[in-house]
Order: sequence, then C-alpha cells, then structure tokens
Amino acid sequence: MIAAGCLAVAGGWRALVVGADVRHIHRAQPDGRAYRPELGWADGALLALRRWWAWTGLLAAGALVLSLAVSSAATLVWTAAGVTIAAWLARDGRLHHGRYASVCIATLAVVVALAGLSSSAAGLLASVAAGQLYLVAGIRKLRSREFMSGRVLLDNVAYGACQAAAGNREFLRTLTASRLADLLERGTLLRGCRVASVATAAAELAVGLGSTGLLPPPITFGIAVPMHLGFTLLSPVRLLSFTAASLGLLALATVHPVFAFG
Repeated sequence: MIAAGCLAVAGGWRALVVGADVRHIHRAQPDGRAYRPELGWADGALLALRRWWAWTGLLAAGALVLSLAVSSAATLVWTAAGVTIAAWLARDGRLHHGRYASVCIATLAVVVALAGLSSSAAGLLASVAAGQLYLVAGIRKLRSREFMSGRVLLDNVAYGACQAAAGNREFLRTLTASRLADLLERGTLLRGCRVASVATAAAELAVGLGSTGLLPPPITFGIAVPMHLGFTLLSPVRLLSFTAASLGLLALATVHPVFAFG
C-alpha cells in the first residue's frame, strides 16, 4: 500500500511536470519546436504526443489513489497502473532525454505491478533494485574527489539560490544573493557542503545495506527519509517525484529483502 501510494505521487507529479514543460515550450515557441540535448529538435506533433502520454500516466496515478480506498480492486488496478506508468516512462525516454528520476519511477511501477501477482517476488526485485540504486550512488560519490570536497554540492546550492533570486519557482529562496556571497567569501558554505557530502555518501551506503536486509528497517528509514528530504530541498518541483519513487521502492524492499535481517 505504501509503495502504491508513493507510485501515485511520483507518477502523478512527474506527469504534471511534463505537462507544464510542454505548455512552457508552446508559450515560448508557438510552433512547438524545441531543442532537446542529445535528441535534437522536436516539433509540435512530438510534444503533443509527449503530453498525451503524460496524461495517460496521470490517469494511472489517479487510479492508484482510488484503489487505495477500494481494496477489493487493488490487485488488478496496481498491475494495470504499474504497467501503464512503466510503458509511459519508457516511451517518454524516447520523446525526451531520459532522466534518472524516470528510471526510478519506472522501476517502482514494474515492482508495484508485480506486487499485484506476488508480494515476495516484488519485494525481492525491489530489494535488488534499491540496493543497486543506493550502493552504486554511494560508491560513486566516495570515488569522486569533486563530490567529497563539497564543491559539487556547493555548485548545486549556489545555482539554486541564484535561480530562486531570479524568480525561478522551482527553487526555494533559502539564501539571498548578498548572504550567499558572504558565505562563499568566508568559506563557511564550502565547509558545510563538505560535511554534508561526506554524510550523504555514508547515508547512501547505509540505506543500500538496509535495502538488502543487512540493517533493520527502522534504522534504514531513519536515515533515508531525512536524506531524501535534504535532496528535495535543492529543487522541490523536480525532485519530489524521485523522492517518492525512491522511498516507495525502499518500502517494498523491506517486504522480502535479499538478506533477511535477524
């Protein structure tokens, strides 16, 4: 039930963001032409198709919400909605440059669809997927001098602060331009980002171990929830769907982990 709710939030929010992106392009370019990194130019017909698929994902997310209130239809709806959302995101990856969040949501959709048929198989698949997600992310961060120095996180914080100051509503107004300049000059922000970077790498490794069953669920979620909330604060609009999908995948991973704790 938790995983299905997380999928509804992740899939529905992602669909709304895609729809908003398409509307923004049409306002800026009436003919609908837009350049997509690594994919080239898109015309109005292609963007309309992308919006149609997003509506399909939004309807599937709505069906998931309704299924949580009508338990008798939950199994069938979870399977159908999971397959629909996974198909939408697989198609959207060809219409638009693939995003890490989309991969995570699609994985959760497949697992939720499988949960309607076998909860143990779904839990095992979720455990493997979540373990790979967090352990690989943690190891890559540990191996990156730029990340462990705090400069990658510093760049993200500074970028978000500047975007918010410029009026971009996708970012929170956490620092004013003058305050940001002062913290950068003193080196305070870099030191804080360095500590946060080390803590993030350690947290991801711990959550990865927990998702495979090597740590008890309360400890795993006690680390994962604050960590993801921290991620989301960097850009709530873009990262909310990733946060919901990751926590949903983690919730299912505890059903039947690869290595059962205890």
